[in-house]
Amino acid sequence: MFLWFFFFKQKTAYEMLRSLVGSEMCIRDRRYIQASTTPNHPAECEESRELSERELVSDAVILSTGGFSNDHNSPDSLIKAHAPHLLGVATTNGQFATGDGVKMASAIGAQLVDMDKLQLHPTGFIDPKDPGNATKFLGPEALRGSGGVLINTCGNRFVNELDLRSVVSEAIIDQQDVYPGANGAKFAFCVLNEAAVKLFGPAALGFYKDNQGLVSKVADLDELANHIHATAITSATYSNKSDTPSQATIKEQLTETLSAYEKVASSGKGALCPTTKK
Repeated sequence: MFLWFFFFKQKTAYEMLRSLVGSEMCIRDRRYIQASTTPNHPAECEESRELSERELVSDAVILSTGGFSNDHNSPDSLIKAHAPHLLGVATTNGQFATGDGVKMASAIGAQLVDMDKLQLHPTGFIDPKDPGNATKFLGPEALRGSGGVLINTCGNRFVNELDLRSVVSEAIIDQQDVYPGANGAKFAFCVLNEAAVKLFGPAALGFYKDNQGLVSKVADLDELANHIHATAITSATYSNKSDTPSQATIKEQLTETLSAYEKVASSGKGALCPTTKK
């Protein structure tokens, strides 16, 4: 029996790219002009400069300028202003996702709404080689949809992996397992057996395992329990937990958890999971 596992972190997910190339918007005769810039040459609004102007009359304007899930540390941080409870949460976006378009539009009078509605995606990979990196690889829901089981540091399954994103995210947070060196990130293990890997796609999983080093393969439950136990010992320090289960206890819980899961999965349609009651 081979099992694959990896660390999943709860995080934000804004999957849009910034589309404005200007760092400023100028107003001239009630027309908005986008000025292209370079890092060393800020936008200017001078009569001598050739600018392309077009006046568009409309009832509303939608700006598709990208998200701001990496806007943690700027002086005018949008996360700090509108969703301060998410300041320490990582993202799948790069350093470019700082809401520049939103800030430019707001500066010339645009009204902002629903700025606190940042969605949490339950799962993103923690890179053991760089756990503190604020930008994570997305852990696609297909991993859980193919049969991936979320396990805490005690070896227990604790949530229906296909529940609402908000529910799964909160469940991971509620375990209070903090990954070492990941700036307080709460985490869980995602475990797949051979059948789940086949359903997800071995080549797709190979990208995360071989190319990125984000997935580990173990031979049996003993080896899996050893990995979980080793991480749990270090995690306990960061989580302020006084007791860490032994490797034998973790294996016992893993056996019970995965056996119960397998029993329900093989029972056919209509069977209820004893853990999630679904």
